[in-house]
Amino acid sequence: MRAATAVLALALLATGCREHPAPASTASTHHAAANVSWSPPPAGSAYAETLSALCVRTHAAHDANGVAHDTDVLARKLPHTIAIDRRFVAELQELVPPPPAVAEHQRLVDLFTTVVQYEQWSLRHLEAKSWNGYFIYMDTALVLRLETDKLTRRLGAPACFFRPFHGAD
Repeated sequence: MRAATAVLALALLATGCREHPAPASTASTHHAAANVSWSPPPAGSAYAETLSALCVRTHAAHDANGVAHDTDVLARKLPHTIAIDRRFVAELQELVPPPPAVAEHQRLVDLFTTVVQYEQWSLRHLEAKSWNGYFIYMDTALVLRLETDKLTRRLGAPACFFRPFHGAD
């Protein structure tokens, strides 16, 4: 029972675990995720506002992807989660921080890039039903993700704060 609870908790973490209504069907989830608009950050915006807007769009995409309540659903949703996060990193790399924030911005890019790599590795372990491998990689991704909170706080982008268990029943 304890292992099942741990699997579910990390499954929720991996799928974005955002506040949203009851999970949608796979077809409607894919359609909803495809309808989330991705556009480059607006030119001339302040860095923190642009970063926050990027995070809001990313949270919306994770919301559209939904929460997994078992490992089979997680295995179907995690690739979408990874695609959303890859897109986030690509857009994050395009942001131009003010000179005093260049080092923190690059650290943020590096952390999120590593989180995506750990998500990919955790998916491989999930597909192989290697629960220990899945937990090791997702636990590390969680630690890295919590570090991103410190950076986004300093960069003035509270919309980027991690919400690991929102939407969990």
